[in-house]
Amino acid sequence: MFYCRFAKEEGFAMIKRTSKKRCDGQSSNVILSCSHGGKPRMRTSNPVKQRPQTKIQCPAHVTLGRMGNGMWRLNRVVLEHNHDQSPLKVKYLTCHRSIDEHTKRRLELHDIVGINLNKTFDAL
Repeated sequence: MFYCRFAKEEGFAMIKRTSKKRCDGQSSNVILSCSHGGKPRMRTSNPVKQRPQTKIQCPAHVTLGRMGNGMWRLNRVVLEHNHDQSPLKVKYLTCHRSIDEHTKRRLELHDIVGINLNKTFDAL
């Protein structure tokens, strides 16, 4: 998808913020946004041990709508971020990490055979 490639080039992680489905099960509206978008929430009940927040209400997002013929239409595009982006560290972001099929198959075979994890990583 274009916005995912754009996010990788610019150095930010993207998430699917909301999506609505029609009665036939296909998505009709989707909002893809920066992973820093949204309001921060308290995730722990202990106020002394607060965890760091990544949500800083970043306004960057893309709103897509499906037309009657099945094609997607861009309804709204906001590209401005209110935080720094890091293109050099993008490979560590969860949404941009991937394993090719050959490596995935090799990991599965090593797991089936019972080869230790440290030996598996040495073989890669």
